[in-house]
Amino acid sequence: MAEPVVGPDSPVALITGATGVVGTQAAIALRARGYRVALHGRNRRRMARVVRACPDPEESVLALTGDLAEEGTAAALVDAVTDRFGRLDVLVAAAGAFPKEDFESADDQVWDSILSLNLSAQTKLLRRALGPLKKARPGVVVFIGSEPVTRPVARPDQEAYYASKGGLLGLARGLQASLLDEPVSTVIVHPDWTLPDQEVTDPSAQLPAGNLGAALAHIVEMAGLVRVREVTLHPLGSATESVDRTPRNTG
Repeated sequence: MAEPVVGPDSPVALITGATGVVGTQAAIALRARGYRVALHGRNRRRMARVVRACPDPEESVLALTGDLAEEGTAAALVDAVTDRFGRLDVLVAAAGAFPKEDFESADDQVWDSILSLNLSAQTKLLRRALGPLKKARPGVVVFIGSEPVTRPVARPDQEAYYASKGGLLGLARGLQASLLDEPVSTVIVHPDWTLPDQEVTDPSAQLPAGNLGAALAHIVEMAGLVRVREVTLHPLGSATESVDRTPRNTG
């Protein structure tokens, strides 16, 4: 299949957490579909690898680093994207953290940092990005949730993670109501336990990251055509009602 031609009218996607498992695959999949991509992450070495994995990186890929939880980073990201590409069509908010901490003894700063990155930082970024996204007509926002949040099953010592992803789900649902008359579609995607393709040992319980990236690209394109609100992704052949999986789906 020929690579899509990229030009000044090609859509632009900003992917946060692009150095993580989910963000990397989302970037590669969207770039392969003709999107120009702006990649955000905190690790410069990993970012360089992601850029090399994207087709035609010199003309169509913008690499950005910085701590999304720090004041001013969200505004700087959006400004950098619109300055370089002149538009913003898609935001894939894949940045996140999921440390395992004992609820009673965990440091308050750890709890605050998880909620700050997984929830508050996403809110600040979207508020800054909404202006350019509305001009895209339609703009698409994809939040990365968590499959366990959608069912009454949890794993121990993940309270901060679950609280942040539950808050993200509430944010997405609220925005869907608030933006109903705006040309912006807000989707929250709940992936099951996701691993790099080469680390998958049980296809019935583990979702290959490459498959997830391709699915996210399809969801982005669907959301430009119809209302897509909430999607839960499981491995092919999984026993979704009987298997309790560890949530490891953001980067």
